[in-house]
Amino acid sequence: MASFQDILNTPAADAKPPEALPTGTYLSVVDGQPEIVQLGQKQNHAAIFSLKPLQAQKDVDETRLSEVLNGAHLSDKRFRHTLWLTEDAKFRLAQFYDHLGLERGTKTLGELIPETMGKQVLVNIGHRASPDGQQVFAEVKSTAKV
Repeated sequence: MASFQDILNTPAADAKPPEALPTGTYLSVVDGQPEIVQLGQKQNHAAIFSLKPLQAQKDVDETRLSEVLNGAHLSDKRFRHTLWLTEDAKFRLAQFYDHLGLERGTKTLGELIPETMGKQVLVNIGHRASPDGQQVFAEVKSTAKV
């Protein structure tokens, strides 16, 4: 991994956007606690989980994955999984907990957040174009139990 000094010493002409990982399913792990933020026009709260891919599954194009990684490790990449914390969307957070194998019991949605760290989940990745159409981003489309 490059240090910040290495990054600052990079010629500006060589600073290119990273390529999105290929679509498909990745075995991933929750990497740390989610970031709780306010997003969108309505400034609704959301939990953004960092998911570290560990292994590409059979539906991922291995040749394309190798090209995109270009010698880097898959586990150096991250997916951001945004779950809205609104009345109409709270079921998605509960569903994510189920996919992580967490026992809900009588715990609240908030009490379960610390238990997500280090749990594995299958993540289906799709692609989304930037608003200007100049870049393609990997996006979490869905999650499932391992």
